[in-house]
Amino acid sequence: MLNVVFLPITYTPDKIIYTYLLNDQEIRIGLEPTFQIISAYIYKNRLDYEFLHITFSAIYNFIFLLFIHKLSKNIFVTTLLFIPLVFIFHSTQLRYFLGYYAILLGFYYLYVQQKKSLAITFMLFGILSHYSLVLFIPLYFLYHIKGNFFKKIFSITLIIFVGYTFLTSVLFPF
Repeated sequence: MLNVVFLPITYTPDKIIYTYLLNDQEIRIGLEPTFQIISAYIYKNRLDYEFLHITFSAIYNFIFLLFIHKLSKNIFVTTLLFIPLVFIFHSTQLRYFLGYYAILLGFYYLYVQQKKSLAITFMLFGILSHYSLVLFIPLYFLYHIKGNFFKKIFSITLIIFVGYTFLTSVLFPF
């Protein structure tokens, strides 16, 4: 349903860079495996950015709705509240939100349903969709930190700050 509503969207701020990435096989080498696999398929079949956009949107909307379905009894109202977000944020951050919703679903399976293998599968898929999502892994440790709320928030903030600094200055210095 959501993809049908936003099917007419054919231009986003990322269209130029994604079109370039789709047409240049060598530049994609350092990008996330999920994007490499999907873009190789698109390139091989001579598809375009719009197909990429619809594919990513369909996958992450499915994962998001599955996540909402697990946590909410009123999926229709929640989905209606979600639609503006699709247009504003999700239509440009394809790789990130694909991974983000997978990470959220992974945490659901880890903490609510206690299914570690399914949780790890979704979390790994999330990280392979956007490397920055590795910064969500410290949330696992936040759950296990003994102490009050402020100690937990301080700990996780410190871990994310150090992790982000390491990622942006050591691993990916652009």
